[in-house]
Amino acid sequence: MVVDKDNSLCEQIKEILKEDDVDVISASSNRKAIEMLEELPKEQVTLLLIETILPGSSDAALFSLQPSVSMKQDDSNLENFLQKPFTKDQLRDFIKKSMYQDSLSPHHQTSSSDKCTNMNR
Repeated sequence: MVVDKDNSLCEQIKEILKEDDVDVISASSNRKAIEMLEELPKEQVTLLLIETILPGSSDAALFSLQPSVSMKQDDSNLENFLQKPFTKDQLRDFIKKSMYQDSLSPHHQTSSSDKCTNMNR
C-alpha cells in the first residue's frame, strides 16, 4: 500500500510495480489508509510506503513499514526511507530490500529521464 497525497505519484508507483507483478493499492491520507487496512484481510497488505520527511532534513521521502512484522520499526534508520524523487530502479531496489529479498524480477536499465515526476514537496 502506498500512502501519499500525490495521486499521480501513487499511479506511477502502481504502474512501475505492475511491471514486476506486484499489486499496489493506494490511499491519499493516513486516515484513509487506516480505514482500508481495517477492511482488508491482513495478509493482503505486506508492505506500507508512507509519505514522510527524512529525519533531520526537509526532504520528502517514502518510509517502508511491514505491518506483519512490527509496528515499531526503526524510523531513524535511513535504509527504511526512499528519498524523492527516485528512479524506477531505485523504487524497485527499495521494495526488494524492504520486502522481498530477491524475489522481484531483474531490473531493466533506466536513465535519469525515468525519474518519477511530481515527487518533490
